[in-house]
Amino acid sequence: MKKVLLVVLTTLLSSQTIYCQTIIMEEDGGVYKIPCLVNGAKMKMIFDTGASSVSLSLTMAEYLLENDYISINDFIGEGKSVVADGTIVDHLVLNIRDIEISGLHLANVRATVVAAQNAPLLLGQSAIQQLGKITLSGNKLIIGEDVSIEYTIDYWAEKGYEYLVMGEYNKAYEAYTEAYILGTLSDNILYNYAISAMNNKRYSQALNIFHEIKNYDSLIKDKIDVYMAIGKAYCLNKEYNQAINYVNKSIKSRVSQSVLEDAEKHAYLANIYGLMYNYRLETFYFNMAYCRLVYFYMYNENYKVDDLEAYIHRDVTCTLYSNEKSFRYEYPEVKKALDEYYYKSQSSSFQAGLIKYNDFIKLLKELALCGNPWAIDALQRL
Repeated sequence: MKKVLLVVLTTLLSSQTIYCQTIIMEEDGGVYKIPCLVNGAKMKMIFDTGASSVSLSLTMAEYLLENDYISINDFIGEGKSVVADGTIVDHLVLNIRDIEISGLHLANVRATVVAAQNAPLLLGQSAIQQLGKITLSGNKLIIGEDVSIEYTIDYWAEKGYEYLVMGEYNKAYEAYTEAYILGTLSDNILYNYAISAMNNKRYSQALNIFHEIKNYDSLIKDKIDVYMAIGKAYCLNKEYNQAINYVNKSIKSRVSQSVLEDAEKHAYLANIYGLMYNYRLETFYFNMAYCRLVYFYMYNENYKVDDLEAYIHRDVTCTLYSNEKSFRYEYPEVKKALDEYYYKSQSSSFQAGLIKYNDFIKLLKELALCGNPWAIDALQRL
């Protein structure tokens, strides 16, 4: 019912005729300038989205006064401003009777006159918003709604994906919500909508959206790891048993692009068990994550190792024999993961009571001497 009401409201709003005007701004040294008339005087104002009003220098005010664009009666008061370095300075308040921008008029605009001689002529976003909603698109300043755009599901889905790629998750969430209001979304769009909700810490809503997806298999065929995403959403929502269930589904689906990704999933399971204070299972899965990488590289490089566990220890503590190779340094792209998983497996073993305190401290020192950042951090916190 709520969704139907939103659709009706959207239809009513979209049926209205909305004014729109596009202003082409001039780029100059990394800023945008807007040609305008200030009480009839031709000027170029810097459009500043961070400014709250209009400001100009004392030199500019004197020019306007000397050329009869303003009068002494237009100065209506005094005030104080905080400049960029935090200094509080006095300023004059000037009433600008008219600012014309591309045929649009701002009437009776209060402007700040600052004493700095080289202060730029600034047009703040809040001032120009008196003309209506504004949208920035490169050097284009759009005032009002662009009625030439058809606001369809595809339009909002494309906007949402653009924002998602750029890491602007709040805007992505808002765009996908607009698409959701308009009608039924495809599984791919629902997936992206759920991801944007997760990144806005809307974990319960993300889970609801994930469960609206009709065909998980089609996403998996496209190498979209939907089960892992759902597992993470459950974990963030502190529903750990469900999280474990979906991460295991992800592992079984074999959608991982690499052995490193597969190892990361086992490490994620280990982290979940750590949150549940089940250190024995945390140890097990960190060992699984580590050994997956170790076995993969040893199999491909034909390492001759009789005792894998002893070899791993020598490799991570930089105590290999002269005739042994270190794949940690031969494969730097996985070195960080290897060091992390080994440290965490030993740390969780200590938490589970499987390693004595003195032996754990000795191991930390050996790992730290080999440059393991997690061991170094742990020793500094002792």
